[in-house]
Amino acid sequence: MKKIMNLSIYCTLVLLFGCTNPIPKGQHNDLNINLLTRVDVQRPTSHGSYEDEVMMVTNNESIQVIRNVFKNIKWERNVDTKISRHEDVKATFFYTYDENMPELLTDYYIWFDELNQTAIVIEEAESSLGTIDEEHTLLLKELLLSQ
Repeated sequence: MKKIMNLSIYCTLVLLFGCTNPIPKGQHNDLNINLLTRVDVQRPTSHGSYEDEVMMVTNNESIQVIRNVFKNIKWERNVDTKISRHEDVKATFFYTYDENMPELLTDYYIWFDELNQTAIVIEEAESSLGTIDEEHTLLLKELLLSQ
């Protein structure tokens, strides 16, 4: 009887936890950048809100450039993510894990330095701060601010 009870508990646990496909947590390292399908870009106004116009990046070439840039970011977790000036852009990333499920969205706030030598990326929900090297900063800035 004890074996049957243990077996039924085991089967229940397998059905509850073993057969599910959990949605990844909001941390950038848990997100699969290869599943990025769209990026919405907004610029802040002087009042702290965002412009009404949203630029959508959806073409495959541009998405691939963004993927490549984000694969090369050096991340630090659990850091103070306060910066004294407004970000240059807010980028909302859309990750498609399953066509039958809603997209997973993550907001990134991006600052470019005046000399285009580096960029800072903050993902506030997880208190993560990333830095981008000069080569990738130029690519990202051209893509996000030129349109």
